[in-house]
Amino acid sequence: MNKNVLAARLERLREYIHNLEAAQQFDCKRFIEDPFIHGMAERNLHLAIECLMDIGNHIITRNGYRKPESYADIFRILQENAIISAGLLKKIEGMRSEIFWYTITCDWIARRCTKQ
Repeated sequence: MNKNVLAARLERLREYIHNLEAAQQFDCKRFIEDPFIHGMAERNLHLAIECLMDIGNHIITRNGYRKPESYADIFRILQENAIISAGLLKKIEGMRSEIFWYTITCDWIARRCTKQ
């Protein structure tokens, strides 16, 4: 991945984050009931995660770090090599467990909203 491709990935990531931030303006009831809103949020979250993994893989390859054995391993390798902090890795792993094990569904969103 060259610098232009990396810059494009970062710009896309900014767009996805912007869209996710825009989704926060809706209350939980509207978020759950409107398939467009929660569908947009789900898709942008998925794309943001893919961007992060692409960027992470690029950093790993470019620096000759060990090859990841899984998607989750990408972030562990970045932490092992002081690219991200242990605290950030913990946050990513926490989010990952919620996102990947529960999957993003209306039920998952409803559970999160009732915690507020």
